[in-house]
Amino acid sequence: MTTAADIFLSYSRDDQATARRFAEGLAREGFSVWWDVTLKSGEDYDKVTEDALRGAKAVVVLWSKKSVESRWVRAEATEADSLGTLVPVMIEPCKRPIMFELKQSAELSHWKGDASDTAWRALVSDIRRFVGKDAAPSSVAHAAAAPARTQWYRTALGQFSLTIVVALILSIALLPLRTLKTPDAPSDISLAVLPFDNLSSDPQQEYFSDGLAEELLNQLAQVKDLRVIARTSSFSFKGTKTDVRTIGDKLGAANVLEGSVQKDGNNLRINARLINAKTGSELWSQKFDRKLESVFAIQEEIAGAVTRALSIKLDVGELSRANGGTNNIDAFDEFLRARQLRNQSGTDNMIQARQHYRRAVELDPGFVSAWSELGDLLTTMLIYVQESAVQLRSERNEVMTQLKQLAPTAWQTHVLSAILLAEQLHWQEAEAEAKLVVATHPTSTLNSNFFIAILYAVGRPSELVPLYERAVRNDPQSLNESNNLHVAYFFANRLADSEAEYQHSKLLSGNRDIIDGNNVLHTFALDDAHTAAGRERIRQALKLYAGNSLISVLSPLAELLDDPPRAMAYVKSAIENPAMKNATNMASLAVPADYFGNKALALAAYRRAYLELGGINYGAIWGHTYSNYRADPAFKQLLRDLKLTDYFRATGNYGEFCHPVGADDFECK
Repeated sequence: MTTAADIFLSYSRDDQATARRFAEGLAREGFSVWWDVTLKSGEDYDKVTEDALRGAKAVVVLWSKKSVESRWVRAEATEADSLGTLVPVMIEPCKRPIMFELKQSAELSHWKGDASDTAWRALVSDIRRFVGKDAAPSSVAHAAAAPARTQWYRTALGQFSLTIVVALILSIALLPLRTLKTPDAPSDISLAVLPFDNLSSDPQQEYFSDGLAEELLNQLAQVKDLRVIARTSSFSFKGTKTDVRTIGDKLGAANVLEGSVQKDGNNLRINARLINAKTGSELWSQKFDRKLESVFAIQEEIAGAVTRALSIKLDVGELSRANGGTNNIDAFDEFLRARQLRNQSGTDNMIQARQHYRRAVELDPGFVSAWSELGDLLTTMLIYVQESAVQLRSERNEVMTQLKQLAPTAWQTHVLSAILLAEQLHWQEAEAEAKLVVATHPTSTLNSNFFIAILYAVGRPSELVPLYERAVRNDPQSLNESNNLHVAYFFANRLADSEAEYQHSKLLSGNRDIIDGNNVLHTFALDDAHTAAGRERIRQALKLYAGNSLISVLSPLAELLDDPPRAMAYVKSAIENPAMKNATNMASLAVPADYFGNKALALAAYRRAYLELGGINYGAIWGHTYSNYRADPAFKQLLRDLKLTDYFRATGNYGEFCHPVGADDFECK
């Protein structure tokens, strides 16, 4: 009898070399892996394979052009899906079988065995959650390699309900194109937490009802078997009275948690309801009449009731405190007030939020979540309140010290550490911290924003695409995530996808300055940018967004595009202007300098932006280039000054644009 392995590897025989790479890589991660590479005399192959498939804790299916045509692979994937053990992986661009097109697959078609690859680490992390253990070094379990597989596999798809197949085909045909990528199709373990209604007589108490719902969302997002829609999307329905079935459909959530809060002095009344978003039927509801100090217990009761109603195991009692919460009701109140302000735009709100976070940690110095969110807020303020940069950096260093003392191994500490190390140009250490965030954060839906500076800076933008595709699936109403994906597609040279994402973003609400500004910069890189039609497109974009803070410095070029000498004179004057202190605008000026073929001026703009003005959008240097400035020795010196060459040599990973030459040199394109 074959001992059950952690992982059953399903693949096409035509992909055996790739399958071996995955099997050996997973074994090095400490998993036992079953795959059919050798035949042991006397074994009943069909039964051994079936037992291994059904006994495995995770079934990793390698999708390729050949495997999608294999009945056996399809049958194994279908069985794994029914058992809840399916882990799909794309090893080659292909159209998956229709019933799996709506399931998120790990994108590893680029993977050649690098154990530090971000997409590979994410896959390993996901598999660990399936297996439910910290894997120790193990071996690859080889099963009997087979002649032909059992008739059970050959007929499994034929036994699949025709009604279900027809329903899937119709659902895909009726969905808008983008919903095949985002949101995910609803599953029985997906949940949207809506903002709770404020029924208090004081409308100013709304921060408390919203904050309570957000805390519940964050707690439930820690449950490994539950996919929780991000706050931006679920809170986008605030005050709309939209039917829960419509909400579930738009967010890809099978269930919706809604409720109301009435706070009167020290008295608290909370009503909560869990609803099946497909049918509109109520799965659970409860009313809580308690004293205010009982709010923490109520949160855990609601979280426990929700998970029980969805048949998900939850270790109630550890959620809030073990993950950085507080038992101090006054500190909690300050924390919720800070959150409400943080979620609004404007520097005044940031300044007030900072004050509330400070009071929260004064009331409870052990409040890890408050320290963490204060650090995140200070990082954001550094972008918008540059005149206070010295003070803000000093305060953020204090936050880092507190987090290291309170929770040295917590994901919140690793997040801030990754950000600080990236700002200090310690790229290898920053990447290591970012990987620790992924490994230690309790939910697979973690927004990966802390990877931006790292992966963009080291010239690996293609790795960001699957990260942001996942983020958009989990937060389909977020303009910020749409912008991240729009930019990731652009730097990965997927210009059509970038434009499609930009057009989709017009359906979303929020401040459009960043995404519109990025899109204007992208018009300089289109294939026809130097034709009359291309120049007209750039001209109209510059005029349309003349007031955009990201690219306002470029507005005068609208009248100069047909006169390159005058245009270059303006760009040169702006780059050399000592009064120009905005790093973002300075980096933007490098784009037209490159567009007109002046690589020296483009590099001068980047040097000022990053080395003089403290800009952090390092990824801009890896954008489309007309002047081929990356082949210039001055570009190599810029990489040295940004300490990127140290990273290249230490890791051996030169990214997508550079490669080593000899023992001590490298070239970029």
